[in-house]
Parts: sequence; structure tokens; C-alpha cells
Amino acid sequence: MSAQPPATALLVSSSRDAASAALLWLLIVCTPFPLGQTGSIQLSHILLSVLVIIAITRPVVLDLPVIVLLLWIAFASYVLSVGMIWASLLGDFEPLIYALPIALGVATFFIVLLELRRNAPRVITILRNACLISLLLQGALLVVGQWDLTSARGTLFFANPNQLAYFALLAGSIFFACHHLRNDGSVAMMFAMSILTSGLLLFSRSKAGIVALAFLLVLAVARQQRGRIVVLPSIALITLAALPQLFEFFTEIVPTLLQIGSEQDESLAGRGYDRIWRFPQYLFFGAGEGAFQRFRSMYDVEIHSTLGSLIFSYGLVGAGLALLALVASIGRSLAGFLYLGPVMIYGLAHNGIRQPLLWVLLAVAVSFEFSSRAVKASYAQRQGQGSYALSKGDHGRIQVRR
Repeated sequence: MSAQPPATALLVSSSRDAASAALLWLLIVCTPFPLGQTGSIQLSHILLSVLVIIAITRPVVLDLPVIVLLLWIAFASYVLSVGMIWASLLGDFEPLIYALPIALGVATFFIVLLELRRNAPRVITILRNACLISLLLQGALLVVGQWDLTSARGTLFFANPNQLAYFALLAGSIFFACHHLRNDGSVAMMFAMSILTSGLLLFSRSKAGIVALAFLLVLAVARQQRGRIVVLPSIALITLAALPQLFEFFTEIVPTLLQIGSEQDESLAGRGYDRIWRFPQYLFFGAGEGAFQRFRSMYDVEIHSTLGSLIFSYGLVGAGLALLALVASIGRSLAGFLYLGPVMIYGLAHNGIRQPLLWVLLAVAVSFEFSSRAVKASYAQRQGQGSYALSKGDHGRIQVRR
């Protein structure tokens, strides 16, 4: 007969569980409200730092191939190394400042995976509901604030419309991925999320966001048992379009989409891809981010592409590590890759690697590969069917065994 853990230990563990759940919820709900200028310390960074502190004080219960763990650690370490080297060479902290959120994103990925492994059903529900509440809040603020829906691209509390579009796309992707994993939510929730995600993305008038939205809505219908009401996304869009005050707004969407690729900043050079072949000396090890005045390009800003930024800023070494880590993490899960599809499409025209919710989505996508094992172990642990200890199992996996 195994000894029961003391009451104090159970209380501490329960308190940590509650704190982690609350922080994950706040991370999603509070992301749209910046504390200062873009690039400065945000509330999401503070919440993630607290999550890291809580995570390192708890037992590690990851169930991942060792190679996945090593690849992500290697990627984060390389990004930080590139940032520190260029900061030292240039006498400018910008390259390091740009690299830190990426390393923190990798930490976010592992933290969410840890929480999913401890109690997958609960954490999936928290993430799904937090995304819905967050977009409900943004929708309510849009109505209460009486933003003009016809004169300009909407931003709400974000610095620019593309940030609003990216947040709505990430929240929608996390919601539908979690909904798929649990498969116990109502069609009404999917209907509400379809309306909110569509409305905020259309309000932002982000061309890349609207294209990614179409992929997400088709995916939501095709991949979800409760979502196989083919008209669900159509109803969401028709509901929006039927509102008289939005008629003029929708008449501008079609011309906006027809202009894709016709504007100067939508060319490869306009997005910053030209730096890759104009400065080939940085192609292998990377040029680091920040201090963009070093590169004479159409615009002296960061490359507007997640993929392009990875290749140019961290070289083939950094981009290769990221690609290998991603493929090794997702494994053979088609659903995991598909739910990353919308943000990958968006990432061709915008750099979103420093957004914490991207790494939350990645952790959820990885859960499709390990979900059945994780959910079963989580339920067994919650029902008191034995204790678990970390050990190295078959096929080089770090497993949690009874």
C-alpha cells in the first residue's frame, strides 16, 4: 500500500495548479492590452515569467522524444547566442532584445506542454474558453467604443491593424484546435467564435489575415465532428454582412482582396525578403535582428515575414533548427500541422514569432500527436490510480510512468 502524500503537499500542489491555470487564462485575455510601446515589456512577458518560476518548482512530467527537447533547447540557445554576439559587435542591445522574446516563446511552449501533461482536459478547456472570452471582450469594446467600421483599418488597443488580425487568428486557431481535442463543446460556441474571429479580422482589413481566416474556417468545418454543419462559417459571415451599418464595410473587402500583391510594400522586396540575397554573407549564421539601419532595403524595419526573418536573422542554422524541431514535435499528426496552417499563411507576409500565443498554439498542435496518451495519464492521475515518476522509456522518449 503506497503512502499518501501529506496534506500540506497536496495543498501546495493544488495552489500551484490554480495559479498556473489563472496565469494561462490571463495570458490570453490580457494580451490585447499593451502596457507601453510595441517592443517594450508587456503584461504577457510578466505573466510568462511568473509561469516559468512556478514551472521550475514542480516535478517535470513531459512526455516527449528526447530529440524534440534537445532541438528546441538548441534553437533557443542559438537565437540567444546570435543576439548576444551581434549586440556585442554592434555595441547595441537591440539584437539581444529582439532575441529574448523568442527564447521566452520556447519556454512558453514547454510550460503549456507541462500543464497539458498534468491535466490535459482542464488546460484544454481553460485555453479554449479564454480565447472565446478574449474575443468576446474585444467585440464588446468594438461596439461600446463605436469604432468607425468604414473609414480606416481597425486596431482597437493594438499598435496596428496587423497585430489585431494576428491576435484574432491565433485565438481562433487555439480555440478550434482545443475544441477538436475535447470534442465536447457546443455548436453555439463554434458559431460565436466564427463570428468573432471573422468580424475582428475583417475589421482589421488585413489581406493576409483574411486569406488565413478562410483556411481556418474551412478547417474548422472539415476537421470537427460537431462542426460539420457546412453553413456554420457562412452563417457567421452572412450575419455580419446583413447588418445595415456594415454594408459599406463589406463593399470594401472585395476590392481589398483583389489588390493583393499590387502595392509596393507587398512585393518580395517590400516584405524584406530581398535582404536574403542582397546580403548573402549572413545566410549561414544569421545577421541578428534589430539595428536595421545596417541593411539598405526598401524599408529600414524588420523583415515582414516569420520565415524570412528566421532565415536572414538567424541563418540557415537557426531556421534549420526551428524546422527540425517543429517537424519532430508535430510528428505524423496531420491535424497538428493543419491547425498551424493559418498562422503559417499569415507568417509569409508578417513576422509573428515573438507573439506568445503562437507558442501556445504550437503546444496545442503538438498535443494532437501525444493527446491520447496524455489525456489517459492525466485522468488516471486525477483519479488517484498511482503516482508517476520521470523516466526514460522506449524509443528515446521521456515518459511519465506509474
